[in-house]
Amino acid sequence: MAIFKKNIDGLLLSTFPFMLPRHGGQVRLKKTYDYLNKNGHNLKSIAFFEQNAYPRACIGKFDIPMPLNDSWQIYKGHQQPLANDFITGEYVFKNKDYFLKQVQKRFSNIDYIYVEHPWLYKFANFIKEEKFHSLKIILGYPNIEYKLKREILKSFSIQQEDLIDDIKKIEIHAIKNSDLIFLVSKTEMSFCQVIKSPNTKLAYSKNGFDPLSDVENKSYQKLKKILPKKFIFYFGSGHPPNFTHINEYLGDILAYLPPDVKLVIAGGVSQHVYSAFTKDENFMFNQSRLILLDEISDCDLNTLLNLAHIIVLPIGYGGGSALKTAQAIGSKCFVVSNNIGLRDFEEYIDNRKIYLCKKNNFKETIVKLLEKRKSFKKNYSELTWEFQLKIIDHEIRGIL
Repeated sequence: MAIFKKNIDGLLLSTFPFMLPRHGGQVRLKKTYDYLNKNGHNLKSIAFFEQNAYPRACIGKFDIPMPLNDSWQIYKGHQQPLANDFITGEYVFKNKDYFLKQVQKRFSNIDYIYVEHPWLYKFANFIKEEKFHSLKIILGYPNIEYKLKREILKSFSIQQEDLIDDIKKIEIHAIKNSDLIFLVSKTEMSFCQVIKSPNTKLAYSKNGFDPLSDVENKSYQKLKKILPKKFIFYFGSGHPPNFTHINEYLGDILAYLPPDVKLVIAGGVSQHVYSAFTKDENFMFNQSRLILLDEISDCDLNTLLNLAHIIVLPIGYGGGSALKTAQAIGSKCFVVSNNIGLRDFEEYIDNRKIYLCKKNNFKETIVKLLEKRKSFKKNYSELTWEFQLKIIDHEIRGIL
């Protein structure tokens, strides 16, 4: 039986703060951070973040803002607003001596550094080489980054292969040299198995969900004033894959929805979805079928996941697995998704609750399910955060 070190000191590095999480990456990091600290880790975090892009409540005690001027965003003579995460990592490494001093002020011991995405791997390795020689480097790897960046740039009609090549180089370097890599899907697992060094360990930990709680009366009373009895729900961040292909699956006009059924949108994706459905002569009709909630509380999300009839997942592209998919599977709703939305959750497709659809039958499936009664009993306990985060804790202890 393995004997694990009881209390361990860790440093979590990221290119975004996450104390008040909104998008999926923030939620996963906050869940990981909280779980490890409750289970014997002394884990502190430093996020190198873009100023004025996050509310104060989101920023952690040790987080470090990038300069207010935008000179740090210039890479090879050009601004790269769609690659700020990559450029942040390059800026930090360029100024590594200064930032190492900031780390030394804050930490007297580090057993491991957990780097979320490969952007700050070079800086993590510099910390190891210069100060904490025996620490282990752990890579959180939710996407094949160079492929995702290429898709995002393509969706904005930008082609910049030199940037993609640079991203791929740092990504492969991080995979080859990390001690432990956490992956959320089998696609990334296969990619890393080909690249990694013999001593690098790969561990599989999906995105999870918190089991639904009973609907809080205050939340219900507030939402019932604006929600119809039956509604379709879509929620997500303003990440481009969440909206760039939405009309291909939900159509340009929402005329297939009965007058008493609405499409309810929540999260940072709300205004992007509104723009997608009000861009042409159908805008007046579509407005009559849309309800936009923008950012919502966890309590209100819990209410919506209890009450919605159908959750739709018309995701355009991307890697890894979607947090919103785990939450949808754990909901009390039918789930209608394309193959991207259900990536790495394919085993849960049952055509009773969870439906995999193509563009040509996405709307048809929604219409049919509006006539069906919800009745689901399976609890999917293996997809809860509690189950998935135990894997992370166990694997980290196993390499120390």
